[in-house]
Amino acid sequence: MTSSVVPRHLSDKVFRRYHDIQSFLHSELGFPEPMSIEQWESIVKTYSGLPENFEAWVWSALKIPEQIALSPIPSYEPPTPDTSGDFFCNYYGCPKAYKNKQGWENHFNGEHLGFRVHCPDCDAVFKNPGSLPRHRRENCPMRKEAR
Repeated sequence: MTSSVVPRHLSDKVFRRYHDIQSFLHSELGFPEPMSIEQWESIVKTYSGLPENFEAWVWSALKIPEQIALSPIPSYEPPTPDTSGDFFCNYYGCPKAYKNKQGWENHFNGEHLGFRVHCPDCDAVFKNPGSLPRHRRENCPMRKEAR
């Protein structure tokens, strides 16, 4: 059977749901921490069905009962600035604070969701997508060799 391509938006949506569930279970009941985005992507690559069946397949493959996967869990709302203007993370007890929303988003996506940006020219990996263009322009060893 050939591998099906799961649309990125669907994979991201289900990953965020999985991550919320697993983070809640980890913080409240001591379950294992959520998998990284790299581990998630390797699971997604093994799926060979239709996109509309992907979510049900994920819950089955991860042995998460659909009653848990589809039931409401305490939602996590992105922070709003407090009176000092700082953005506090508070993601299931995370104590970090940032001066702007972009700083908080970089932290949340990198630390809590595990998103990373990989340099296509070398092995460098970044949490902040804004770091890649500068790296490629100024620091990438493979690009320096090509000049």
